[in-house]
Amino acid sequence: MNKLILSAGLILSTLSLKAQETLYYFAKPVNVCDNGQITGLSKKITLKRDGGNATIQLTSIDCNKSIETMSLGKVEGKGDAFFSKKDKQGVIVENETLYYVVEKDGKYNIVVGAHTDKKTAKTIDASAGQSTYEASLNKFSSMIGSKESEAANAAKMAKVVALNDAKYSDKYGVSGMYFFSDLIGYGKSTSGSRGGPKDYEHYAKGANLEFKESDNEKYKSTLFVHYGDGKKIEGYMNNTNEVREGKMTVMDANFEFGQTELPFRYATMIEKDLFLIRAEGYDYYAQEGSGLDCSQIVSWKDGKTNVFLMGKNKQRIDELKNDPDQLIKVIQESITKSCNARRNAEKQALPRQGMVSSSIKSKATQAAKDLAAQYKWKSRIVQYCYITGKEWSTLRNRNTGVITGREIAGVMVTKTPDGLCEFSNIIIGQRYDGSNYGNTYIGGATGIRIPTDCSGSTKYK
Repeated sequence: MNKLILSAGLILSTLSLKAQETLYYFAKPVNVCDNGQITGLSKKITLKRDGGNATIQLTSIDCNKSIETMSLGKVEGKGDAFFSKKDKQGVIVENETLYYVVEKDGKYNIVVGAHTDKKTAKTIDASAGQSTYEASLNKFSSMIGSKESEAANAAKMAKVVALNDAKYSDKYGVSGMYFFSDLIGYGKSTSGSRGGPKDYEHYAKGANLEFKESDNEKYKSTLFVHYGDGKKIEGYMNNTNEVREGKMTVMDANFEFGQTELPFRYATMIEKDLFLIRAEGYDYYAQEGSGLDCSQIVSWKDGKTNVFLMGKNKQRIDELKNDPDQLIKVIQESITKSCNARRNAEKQALPRQGMVSSSIKSKATQAAKDLAAQYKWKSRIVQYCYITGKEWSTLRNRNTGVITGREIAGVMVTKTPDGLCEFSNIIIGQRYDGSNYGNTYIGGATGIRIPTDCSGSTKYK
């Protein structure tokens, strides 16, 4: 009896599958092979629905085509649209009637009609279908883009790894659970089709942050970014002395990361519980002119694109991402505030020297002078650079792991034309050519300039 029930179930299942496959006859033959021969013409088309998407099959004497399409949903309230961006072909289906759609030069047109009844098929007018669906056909491009994004996001969400639920806290309130403004991919990656974005093995939609302040002269305060299943990256504060002296404020929560599998290079808190994340360099800086003007904050790049945020309040993140002008205003105001605080602060002693290398110091100083000449700095004159880091951080290609260079923390000492001494925290780096390290460069030179007493400004020269 059980076998009989099972067999009946298989029969019903088979019938259900067959019900998803429908044969339509064209009003006129369609060239499947693009060979201009009669043997390349097809008089019918088969539509196989599988869940939300569908496959269309075209058959002629010379060739067969099987085209995977994506569902674009209901159009004009009556037809179900399916289209393949790759093959530039698709259909609009109204029960027994089908319209064959082809894209050429960005325009979507119905080229022929079809019907499940062979005789009725000859009466299906393509131009009538074009008129009925004209408005929707004009939107096909944006509809396809939207569906592709939905599919890509769904695929990414399926690969999101849950965060650990550890409870981290600190007296400054930096630690805690943070959301990302966009999913971040990590692990093995594959190249996107047709030059599209890469696809990763795993994705993270947020991180659990753990801030540990240092009371040791040798170590900097650290921000641990916990993500995925037991993974973490570490960022360090250059202004650790302010933490030790109890002077740290929200706007001092700026961290620098080494080479990581996440696109984190700098994390700057632009408002309470909200970080601006940068993959490289300083995107925003105080304008260089006749003098450092903290009210003039500019961007190396278009400030309305490629902005990545990390915050405790997802609603606030979405609000800023959906209002680029407001986001830019928040970034500018936060950097202006931090800039003014530094400029008006009491003079600070130079950070303690780390690794000692006269060769690297000389090359970094020359790189700084070259940068000053390139951008025609007027408000400061480079005196020298030195290393504050203890050891090099190796840079690797995020996808291949191949060594591309190395970087270490440093300081650039400068003097204004009217004799004021200042210093800036910088990154000293060297490219790797596969055999040797060379081509020394500096990063972060457009960051905040900190006043220092000229009597001690030559201490590490």
